Amino acid sequence: MDKYFTCEEPRYFSFAEMTRTDTGLDNRPTTWDQVENLMVTANRLDTVRGKFGKAVRVNCAFRSEAVNARVGGVPTSAHTQGLAADICAYDGTETGNRRLYAICRESILSLSIDQLILYTEKPGVESSRIRFMHVGFRAFGEKPRGQILFK
Repeated sequence: MDKYFTCEEPRYFSFAEMTRTDTGLDNRPTTWDQVENLMVTANRLDTVRGKFGKAVRVNCAFRSEAVNARVGGVPTSAHTQGLAADICAYDGTETGNRRLYAICRESILSLSIDQLILYTEKPGVESSRIRFMHVGFRAFGEKPRGQILFK
């Protein structure tokens, strides 16, 4: 796939939404690669949103190194490269979250998802109520692992 294939303006997700933080710290990308990655991530989420047919909440997407440290993210987090987003159904219902998770799971190959991590109220229990899901991608040219994890 060409690196610039999905670098058009996302339909559903704004740059402000993809860089929002409640930490009070500067959370702007500092490299062109981070900006490009964030656009690709937003466009892939657009595909998920289109299949879902309802609003999707982005809890967290891009994180500057300072924001990542403040929220306890690992230094190698895909969020710091604009390659991940934590999402849930906008209405927050379990039914919505389960459907959104199913769409993401079905789209692992077509969207080149590297990691799909389900965060539940009872950590590690897939059937427990969903808090949110992490959808992570790899940098251009890197092969996605297609991992599905439960935390």
